Amino acid sequence: MSQEMWPIDQLRAQVSRMLDASDQQAPIAATVLFQVDPAQEDVFVKHSDELATATRKLPGCNVYAYHGFKYQPFASGSSRAVQYLVYEDWESTALFRRQWESDHLKRFQNLVGGLVVDLPDLRFYYGWSNTAGSPIPRTGQKLCYDVSGQVIPNPSDTGQ
Repeated sequence: MSQEMWPIDQLRAQVSRMLDASDQQAPIAATVLFQVDPAQEDVFVKHSDELATATRKLPGCNVYAYHGFKYQPFASGSSRAVQYLVYEDWESTALFRRQWESDHLKRFQNLVGGLVVDLPDLRFYYGWSNTAGSPIPRTGQKLCYDVSGQVIPNPSDTGQ
């Protein structure tokens, strides 16, 4: 995607408005799916490694990970792209905001515009974090199943 078509400034402004309107103490997670030009994959990975190293040092970052997928049976984007999924989980929106406004993220965003073949798919999730001391939400499910879908015994209070 050419730099002229990379609307990173509009995306940054939209996310900043969303963060402004959010509960600053609420846990937040995000996923970003990049469609990377295979000829530029090595450069993308280099920049992604740099971003990961800098991000993991920030306070409040529970998880920052990314993974590439060359086999894309359900890909909705360009068939000639390699997909890279980024996942990050933060203790709070306020702490994530430090990442969003960081120089290392802005640098990454500016560098990868020419390496992707489509706009990234960026999604945010609120209220989910399993940091130390946070309980796992109860689903109300009463039965347990094995890997083949058969009901298995569920001794009470196993946490399964």
